[in-house]
Amino acid sequence: MFARKCLHLIVSLFMIFTLHTCSKKSETKTKFSQYKKVTFHIIPKVMPDSAIVYITGNDSLLGNWHPGKVPFKKHGDGSWRKTFIFKKGAIP
Repeated sequence: MFARKCLHLIVSLFMIFTLHTCSKKSETKTKFSQYKKVTFHIIPKVMPDSAIVYITGNDSLLGNWHPGKVPFKKHGDGSWRKTFIFKKGAIP
């Protein structure tokens, strides 16, 4: 039952997300050009106060497909965010 609720929540919440790429000043561009900053921003329509949002995927930063390992941070406006810095080529 928990897995089904968790899966439904993940599917529902991840339908709305924003990807931001990292932009740096030209003098630091070379240093950071091998990395990509990705921010997931979730805005749920309805969510219990006690709920926690997690992400999982096929990267160690994403928990290697272990649900409940990588939580998002809840913000005062009710949205959830999590930022990752991946090495370019690590994600499509």
